[in-house]
Amino acid sequence: MSIKSASPSALKALEAGPRRCSQTTRMGVAETVVRSARRTFGPKLHSVGLYGSTGNRKDKPYSDIEVWLVLLDSSNLEDEHVFLSRGIKVQATVFSLDKICRRATQLDIAWPVTHAEFASVRRLHGKAGFFRELRRMVFDHPQKDFRDQVGEIIVRDLFEDVGKVRNATQAGSIAGLAARFCRVAESAALLMGLARQQLYTSVSSFIAESLKLKARPDGHDDLCRAALNGSLGDSHHLSELVERYWASLLRWSVKERIDLGTRLRSPF
Repeated sequence: MSIKSASPSALKALEAGPRRCSQTTRMGVAETVVRSARRTFGPKLHSVGLYGSTGNRKDKPYSDIEVWLVLLDSSNLEDEHVFLSRGIKVQATVFSLDKICRRATQLDIAWPVTHAEFASVRRLHGKAGFFRELRRMVFDHPQKDFRDQVGEIIVRDLFEDVGKVRNATQAGSIAGLAARFCRVAESAALLMGLARQQLYTSVSSFIAESLKLKARPDGHDDLCRAALNGSLGDSHHLSELVERYWASLLRWSVKERIDLGTRLRSPF
């Protein structure tokens, strides 16, 4: 459908941008999505869950709506639909039951952020225990697996980003240095989330939340605070912060029993 085929009211809602509304209004839109899903999928509809800020009741006046629609089949389905309803953005992802269960059990370096959505899903349809079971699956990994992901961040991401910071510093590229500095801060926060098996609240707050976790590497706090405060104009200072953090990281990894041995030699 082209923009020309949209109704005048829909175009007006788009032009106005995100609409300020109450949680009651958002919940009304969410319930409308549930009713439509029941009509569309019938008995195949296993569960509907509301997640994100609206799901955990921390939504703000311009928050959107994020829902999962889980179907009773094993088709490996993941189909995302984004649309506007009453001036509110709705993101509705249709999952097959097998797909959402596999997603819950995935563990990678972005786990502290990507799996935050499983932390507080509000059930709108289906059995009461389903989303609690998904949350249990999110954490159902041996501690060694979390440590392995920490090692992955150190060698694959942070090692490269420190090199990029040094290149940018040598080239006098302030913009390039600032961008890489922020990447280092993000990786440092993800590393801490994995090390403490901690899900963060959101993408916008995970660096700040990492400052509350215990036993952080030396230099972590100064690195993250500079990124959060936007203090990115002094290239010499940024470079010093990165170097201090990197120098402490190997000592920290030994204390945390992070096995880097297999990543320090060729597998071939």
